[in-house]
Amino acid sequence: MPFEIQNDLLVKYIDEAGVKTAVIPDGIRVIGDHAFLGCRLLEAVTIPEGVEIIGDYAFYGVPLKSIVIPKGVRSIGDSAFATCRVVDRFVFPEGVEYVGFEAFNWKLWAATVTIHGYTIKTPYSCELDVFAIKRMLEKKHYCIGIPFPIKIMFVSLVYLKTRQPEAEAYIKENIVDVLELFIDFNDYDMIKGLLESGDFVNEKDIIEIAEYSILNTQNGGNVQIQAYIFDYRMRKFPHYSSLIDLKL
Repeated sequence: MPFEIQNDLLVKYIDEAGVKTAVIPDGIRVIGDHAFLGCRLLEAVTIPEGVEIIGDYAFYGVPLKSIVIPKGVRSIGDSAFATCRVVDRFVFPEGVEYVGFEAFNWKLWAATVTIHGYTIKTPYSCELDVFAIKRMLEKKHYCIGIPFPIKIMFVSLVYLKTRQPEAEAYIKENIVDVLELFIDFNDYDMIKGLLESGDFVNEKDIIEIAEYSILNTQNGGNVQIQAYIFDYRMRKFPHYSSLIDLKL
């Protein structure tokens, strides 16, 4: 058996040749410090419900493709998942009270990320400051230093799901940059969701966004997005005429 266990403490996992997945047994409450440190063969570890504490350096350097932290985990230690290379899925639940220093010091590679019930798909390699995102969502404080694309994806989801005033205000303040970002990501659903759900844009904004959608389409972007934006402009501002229509 590859697990060294003392009562409800998982002390150590030992790599086994040819084994790429591990399922932590039920009944474990604490994953100890350094428990999986140095396990270079594992690509997936199942953490059962009932685990409350993940120790310092518990999964440091393990090449996990997915990390799913179950509900009930209260504490995640320093560098617990540092240098993992997540390429598939990352789930971080509500209820975690403590996140240690550099607990998630790694890059995601086009992974599906769920934090506090909000799921985004990272469109490229990016660093993910889980602690900062956790604080942002809990405090409703959207000026926290997080890469703009990641921040906007989360804030937009918060707004569409809850109509939270703080999220609405942040989107409205940055609406042109927000919509241009989603045009770049070819995210038709998010663009339509934002424009149809709130009074975010004025005439100047929509013309700027429409021009940007033309450039995006000329570079291989989504024609459906351009068509929708022009349709929205005509519905929202039917009195407004612009030479931009000549570019269609």
